[in-house]
Amino acid sequence: MWQHYATVLVLWNVFESLLEISIMREAKLAPLQAVIICSGLPFERKASIARSLLALRDATNAIRLINRITQEVSRNLLIHAQIRAGENTITFRKIETDQRLKVKEKTFNVETLEAHYRAFSKLMDELMADLGIYDDAIVSYGRTTNSLLSKSATSPNEPSSKRAE
Repeated sequence: MWQHYATVLVLWNVFESLLEISIMREAKLAPLQAVIICSGLPFERKASIARSLLALRDATNAIRLINRITQEVSRNLLIHAQIRAGENTITFRKIETDQRLKVKEKTFNVETLEAHYRAFSKLMDELMADLGIYDDAIVSYGRTTNSLLSKSATSPNEPSSKRAE
């Protein structure tokens, strides 16, 4: 069952990469520029920017798919919840406070979690086809930062916040 949960997490990572590549292409950015702009953005901002840019060319199906994935995958619940593992189930319990305490809970067994990731995967395939973004583009975009692993490409100096310490 845990492998299905891991698959959902990997698919979500790919989804965020799709959003970043979409932003890069629609705004005509170089890959490193896209990484610089998108790396500090929370998911909601990336999705909003991608939808806004796609709307400029009336890409309504891609926007619809981004919205469906965002709504149907329950990312916030699966990522930010407390996890309770049962013998044959995983329960996600999200606790929110907004003037009052709210608790949401969703329980999966092997079959329902597999169905969840398969539905997510199908929507991802549709979105990738609609955007014309495939595995090779995702891998290439991921390699954009490889050269930064051993050096700073943007500044030879530490950020001023680090020097002040």
